[in-house]
Amino acid sequence: MTFTRHSFANTLTYLILFLLPWQTQWIFFQATLNGEVWEYGKLYVSVVEVLILLTLLVRGRPRWLSGSWGVLRMSFIFLGTCLIASSTAWFSLGATVHVMHVLVAFALFSLLCDVEIQTRKVIIAFLLGLIIPSCLGWYQVLTGLSPAFTWFGLSAQDALQAGASVVETGSERLLRAYGSFPHPNIFGGYLAVGVLLLAWLAQQKRFFSFDQLAFITTFLFKQLSSSFFDFQKIRALFFSWFGRFLGLRLGLPLFALLLASTLVITFSRSAWLGLFLGIVVMGGFFLWFKIPFQKNFRIVAGCIFLALFCTTVYFWPAISTRVEATSRLENISLEERVSGYQFVDDVVFYNPVTGVGPEGYTVALSAVIPNQDVWFYQPVHNTFLLILSELGLIGFVAFLLWVNSIDLLAYRKACTRGGAMSMALGCVVLVIALFDHYPWSQWSGLVLLAFVFAMMTRFSLEER
Repeated sequence: MTFTRHSFANTLTYLILFLLPWQTQWIFFQATLNGEVWEYGKLYVSVVEVLILLTLLVRGRPRWLSGSWGVLRMSFIFLGTCLIASSTAWFSLGATVHVMHVLVAFALFSLLCDVEIQTRKVIIAFLLGLIIPSCLGWYQVLTGLSPAFTWFGLSAQDALQAGASVVETGSERLLRAYGSFPHPNIFGGYLAVGVLLLAWLAQQKRFFSFDQLAFITTFLFKQLSSSFFDFQKIRALFFSWFGRFLGLRLGLPLFALLLASTLVITFSRSAWLGLFLGIVVMGGFFLWFKIPFQKNFRIVAGCIFLALFCTTVYFWPAISTRVEATSRLENISLEERVSGYQFVDDVVFYNPVTGVGPEGYTVALSAVIPNQDVWFYQPVHNTFLLILSELGLIGFVAFLLWVNSIDLLAYRKACTRGGAMSMALGCVVLVIALFDHYPWSQWSGLVLLAFVFAMMTRFSLEER
């Protein structure tokens, strides 16, 4: 009975990772600001959150990885500071719901740190979940439209309509790839993480070798020369070999081509920069510690760079616009980001110790600068400053200590494949957090952060 329950919990965990990109939600309350509905007053429960809680109940008492207790202890301290900050929040209902999101994201982190979970299957499930959103992203860019489908959490987008995330090149408006996410930047963050995880899969031991072929041939010869055929063993052996061979020769390269090319058409500068830094760090550690590059890794890396190069050449006018920031929309975007930093200190000093509470930044900003259009009140595009504003010095320090506990594990294993990959993933998240707020302000960002932190912990603690 125990084995069946754990197997079911494992299956649910892999299903959760496959469903992470989908934003199906039940919106139960919509708050207003200055008499108008605003984005960060939308309170909801995600279907994936319910599935995470169900899996936690099925799993029962957790069995965390050996050596992970220090990281988990710091995470408990951070969660405690979130509860403290919510008790003095400006937007109490929003703070309560946001803390709930944080707790459920931590529940996923806890599930992924369980010894029953297999790292390889976790990564494969996460990557498989990005296939349909990537195909949808290409459809959105090529047609300039995105269909609305409430049951899958998709909202309608049109490149010709105001409010959609587009890139202007002369008279053309090119819709950025949303995939199944609420914003292209979030989609870009998931894809950047996915591309690095592909590299980790390719760097593992070979899926297929001549020794395996010799074993299969010998086994089949013995079966044919005998009077009895074990069809179940033959079928299992064949599909095991075929699945591994297909995964190596076709699956990983196709994944690399799809995910890397889709990352380009999100036009997310933070995701581009994060992936670039992650690749440099991973390659640097591999070379410094003389970690051998597997043949599979070279194949997948070649596909990644080929996809990045070809897609960049094809969409070069739009990419150069994003990089140089010369168009009207790019200038407006940069001005809004820069202006957001001007009022951070005002929000922080409202309550520097415990903060204005989760989801309280935009409410506090409306007190600093009253009588503005509701769309003006946006979180600062920096996750660290946003956490400092909403959780105060206590929560901010606790968050840094939690991150530091994970980084220390990665640093100690930097001479291994897992340690190098952990450091690379950390760099991707660091860059995104420096230029975007969604790792803290959005459920999809919170759960991505939990996933990356869990993978960094697993990579650092497991021998590679």
